[in-house]
Amino acid sequence: MIISCIVLFWIILILLWNRRREYFEKRGIEVGFPVIIWRRAISLKWAEKLQGSSRARRILDIGVALSIISAALFYYYTFTTLILRLRGVPASETGGFAPLIPGLTVTWSNVVYIVVGISIAVVIHELSHGLAAVAEGTRIKSAGLALFLAVPGAFVEIDEQEFSASTLRTKLRILGAGTAANFILALILLPLLFSAFTGSGVMVVEVKPDSPAYRAGIIPGSQVLVVNNTQIVSLGQLLEVLDSVKESGKPFTMKLRSPDGREYEVTIVMREGEKLIGVLLQFSIGPPFNMIPYPLGWELFMMTLWIFNINLGLALINAAPILILDGGRMLTETLQARLGSTGKSISYTIQILTLLLLLGSMYIPGI
Repeated sequence: MIISCIVLFWIILILLWNRRREYFEKRGIEVGFPVIIWRRAISLKWAEKLQGSSRARRILDIGVALSIISAALFYYYTFTTLILRLRGVPASETGGFAPLIPGLTVTWSNVVYIVVGISIAVVIHELSHGLAAVAEGTRIKSAGLALFLAVPGAFVEIDEQEFSASTLRTKLRILGAGTAANFILALILLPLLFSAFTGSGVMVVEVKPDSPAYRAGIIPGSQVLVVNNTQIVSLGQLLEVLDSVKESGKPFTMKLRSPDGREYEVTIVMREGEKLIGVLLQFSIGPPFNMIPYPLGWELFMMTLWIFNINLGLALINAAPILILDGGRMLTETLQARLGSTGKSISYTIQILTLLLLLGSMYIPGI
């Protein structure tokens, strides 16, 4: 359904572009599958007070340091992953950077979280580049919004001539700002997620119609407390207990806590031929998300988790010295300023090797 809507949207848009191209171009809109760009001249005058600010420059220097730290974390993770692979550890156990491919590396149920997470990450990333450029006195030619297939984003176009004429420190400040912003956002969200993962117990997310759980009256959003006098503290334990009681073929009791805090008890009776009680389970989240009524609390937790993952992943990947990425440009500018054309050649060699390292550490389930 989602794919069909995206395909229909692009067919209609391309038809409109072919018929009303001049209309779109006058408004700064460019359409070229799979990307739509809306470009506007912009100056960010409201941020010009940052120019010459010693505080802004100190913050941007911290951003450069965070970019270097992100690159170091990238190398640590990819080297560790590759070494484990070479030692024969299966890719499914080592993990690794994975492209976000719905239906392959991520489930379709997570697509909304991913789109929102990418949109936030890209907007923050590009806005930070723009603010850094203004603070360093580099002109911004244009800025705008973009849509890649169905994923929204943003961009800031800096005057390349002014950028090229800038000092090395200014270049590093501008290039490192985007990565630093993503890294900082991930750090801000980390305590929230750490607290959320301290939750104990298991929650019933969904109850299948006409299942033993449905007939017993289990309420979606309930936390499982006890099964046949066994207190439940983890998902793995609950699955083991359920397997044991189901094998007996006898009815069993479950004590649960409903979303409104009320404790209740049900008796599960399995009919002949039934092998599952008919519930979708997940671990119970901790504060602050468990203070919000289900399912809103869970949705906010998942959104926060994806925003964290995407911003951290974008920070590490973008800080790595790889062709066209900020980390690659930072390395090239640094070595070229110190060693001239030789430094540029060394930078490209490092970037190619880093790209091979990234490809070697990637993990795509089923491939």
